[in-house]
Amino acid sequence: MHQETQRQPSLSTMRVLAAVDKFRGTATAAQVAAAIGHACWDLGHECIETPIGDGGEGTLDVLGGANRTTRVTNPLGKPVDAQWRFVRDTAIIEMARASGLTLVGGAAKNDVIAASTVGTGELIDSALNDGAKKIIVCVGGSATVDGGLGAIKAIKSPARLRGIEFLVACDVQTSFTDAAKLFGAQKGATPAQIEFLTARLHKLQQQYLDDYGVDVSNIEGAGAAGGLAGGLAALGASLVPGFDIVADEVGLHELIASSDYVITGEGYLDNESFEGKVVGGVQRLAQQFGKPVSVICGDADAEVRQRIDAVTLIEMYGERQAFDQTLTSIESEARELLQKCTAKKYISLVATLFLLRPEWLVVGLQEACQPNQYPARSTRLLRQACLFRLGSEQASQQSLLHPVVRQPEQPGHQILARNRRLLRFASVLLHSSSLPAAR
Repeated sequence: MHQETQRQPSLSTMRVLAAVDKFRGTATAAQVAAAIGHACWDLGHECIETPIGDGGEGTLDVLGGANRTTRVTNPLGKPVDAQWRFVRDTAIIEMARASGLTLVGGAAKNDVIAASTVGTGELIDSALNDGAKKIIVCVGGSATVDGGLGAIKAIKSPARLRGIEFLVACDVQTSFTDAAKLFGAQKGATPAQIEFLTARLHKLQQQYLDDYGVDVSNIEGAGAAGGLAGGLAALGASLVPGFDIVADEVGLHELIASSDYVITGEGYLDNESFEGKVVGGVQRLAQQFGKPVSVICGDADAEVRQRIDAVTLIEMYGERQAFDQTLTSIESEARELLQKCTAKKYISLVATLFLLRPEWLVVGLQEACQPNQYPARSTRLLRQACLFRLGSEQASQQSLLHPVVRQPEQPGHQILARNRRLLRFASVLLHSSSLPAAR
């Protein structure tokens, strides 16, 4: 059970959680989180930079990075030095490091019929030899559609797996026999080869039932990594959504509970983003804890734009800058999101002050309208709110329509400190259990 950490809201400084996935081909999850962090610190906000994965490529780095290297067999039978992680009796294996499509030069150079998961099995065997009590296999980015048969054959004594916690982190919900139909083409398979591979998976499904008593056809996600997930399930592995495994490992529930605002991100936002992927998982947890959440993405399908507060780099900067200056663009958009979130908090403050005492409203608005501290959009909205409540003539008399401008000789840090003291007072006032009665 995750224990929620209560955090007193603050109007001057937010604790922001950057829980993001990679932007494939342009930025790692850690780089994306750091770019958001730069925007936060520049604006005076705290940032918790938390790279997240969904069980596919890049998950190993998210969970601490590699600290072991083992020479194994790549998908087409050549040796490869595959990195993996072993710490506190737990082995973390990313199958793409041993059986990935990039290891054979991509789909154009892949022999999808011959491609095998032997190397992944060799890594699992090495983890067992080193005394692992828990093994997490992250699947995704594979070159293979062998149903995991190569991995099974490479594990010299599968019986040893019964005495450990054996998990497969899946990022898709594909059934075992659909692996070739859905993902064969992107691994270089022709239509004829996809038919052959599908028939081979059907035979393997029956073989696993006969040999191990496990019907992989009933296991959701068994088709992940060309059926590797199903093959490992036949040996007793539990298939778990990759996002859930990563979330538990990094303590994501507690991080969200203790944050004021959550920013997530990935390269492309589509319907799959909300089905076991990082964006959908982070949004679900943020909503569970009542936290505002936004996403920064490279591009997005039009039909999913309404499912979450989203900004896209291609829409804002064009395709060339989005790809060539990804991190700079992410930082700029994070800055805009933070300013918008700050403006929303002030609108909430204004609405509450309306219901309490007008003189508190005056103080809050005068401070919020300082242009060196808060965005112009926030100032305009606050002026409109002021006009609505006090009327144009009274507002003008209170100088609410004329924000105080910092004089050149006045140090900026003095205004910033004064703003924060007064706004902190307003925040405490609004959350006090002993508020004075409104007149």
